[in-house]
Amino acid sequence: MSLASTLRKAAYAAPLAFALAAANANAALPIIEPDTADLSKPLPSYSCFVTNEKGTAFDKLVKAMNARNQTIVATADQVLPTGKRAQIFTSARDGSEAYDIGLNTPKDQMKDTNKACFRTVKGVNIYNVYSLNGVPNEVNKGELGIGLASAFKSGTKVVITGVLEKNGLYVVTYNPEKGHGTVILSDANGNRAGEASIMSSVAYTKKAREFLGIDQSVALANQPK
Repeated sequence: MSLASTLRKAAYAAPLAFALAAANANAALPIIEPDTADLSKPLPSYSCFVTNEKGTAFDKLVKAMNARNQTIVATADQVLPTGKRAQIFTSARDGSEAYDIGLNTPKDQMKDTNKACFRTVKGVNIYNVYSLNGVPNEVNKGELGIGLASAFKSGTKVVITGVLEKNGLYVVTYNPEKGHGTVILSDANGNRAGEASIMSSVAYTKKAREFLGIDQSVALANQPK
């Protein structure tokens, strides 16, 4: 049974699972301006940068991510539930803070986005799918663990794990042979698991491959240059 079919039998972790999708659909999420925000502190989850007279959403995002010492780990194009839009995954080197960022353009046009919305993730672990031997212990729980174990057998493995507010579990998966992946959310026990997004063209960045010791010659789907 695939990860998708396993998890679709579970109740979705609403409204958490769809918060980023709502952001991309122009929901009324808080807007952050880097020139007035305290960038010495983690950015508040489920907030957005927008293009306005103060600058572009992309430039504001870059400024904030640099201030938070974030490195881009992977990029993708979200294909569901919002259509083809870039999704960017960042993390601090120690995994203490990370961001799942959704833009409203495909990733090959990300600088043109006029909105960048994100969720904040804590306690992040980043994995090399080419050497991973199984489902990481921190997310091998409940329905979530069952789905991830099933997916592992078909080549879809865990790239990123973390914790959201209220101790919800956060997982990014990636199938390097097919280039697709998912973002999955659950409660702290791995139950109420659901797919927050389904992605194509998932790829580690060059910096992430270097950090994880992945051979640069390994073929990755649409890898960034």
